[in-house]
Amino acid sequence: MRIHERITSALHDLNVPVSFQTYQGNAKTYVTFFQYMEQPSLHQDDAIGLSVHYIQIDLWSNGDYLDLDALIQTKMEKAGFRFLTGYDQYEQDVKMYHKSLRYAFEEEGASWHK
Repeated sequence: MRIHERITSALHDLNVPVSFQTYQGNAKTYVTFFQYMEQPSLHQDDAIGLSVHYIQIDLWSNGDYLDLDALIQTKMEKAGFRFLTGYDQYEQDVKMYHKSLRYAFEEEGASWHK
């Protein structure tokens, strides 16, 4: 399963839109995500033994998003993603609260061969 499919599968039942990179709808709360780095982590026998995907989940909302934040973190952990960092922001230009959550996901082999 590709990394985007893993993310959308983990977050499919949040009851808010989940979209790759950008969201074009009218929902007041939604989630976007992207992969900010992919890197081989373990080499064996002249081949990549392990690839690590570094991804960011962005939660956007006009109001309180704490319950949704906790739900996202639970779902990502259950799907095998390792939490790295998170931070809260307020985006003045769009007048929205913004929570960024960063995760790592390890998989065997070179992911681009799948």
